Amino acid sequence: MKYLLTTLFFVSVLLAGQKTEACEIEFKILGDENKESFKAGDEIIVQIDVVFTHRVCPEGIENTKFKYEGMAVLGATKWKETANGKFERKLKLKVLEGDEKEMILEAIRKCDKEGGYAKLSIKRASIV
Repeated sequence: MKYLLTTLFFVSVLLAGQKTEACEIEFKILGDENKESFKAGDEIIVQIDVVFTHRVCPEGIENTKFKYEGMAVLGATKWKETANGKFERKLKLKVLEGDEKEMILEAIRKCDKEGGYAKLSIKRASIV
């Protein structure tokens, strides 16, 4: 019995210490997924997949915010619900001139259920 209580205590401590997000957000580079780096002027299509892990979110999918560093948005599709609580959107990005070694794309969702966050780092091609 003592072993069981000790085990339950440690499992609960481990689970309580983990930060959970209410939304799972994933990025996928389309077409050039095997390319290791991109240079200024390159255009990249990124698919964003969002899953509401709590099923019903008080914040609509359109409240997802994006931050960009080293790239500009040329266009975007509207959010499409591909399954119950699963959404997809594509962004067309253009790599800008710059000295940074990587470009950053972030997706941020804020709500009373922990929200969600994801970051995509894209390497900039070295200029030789």
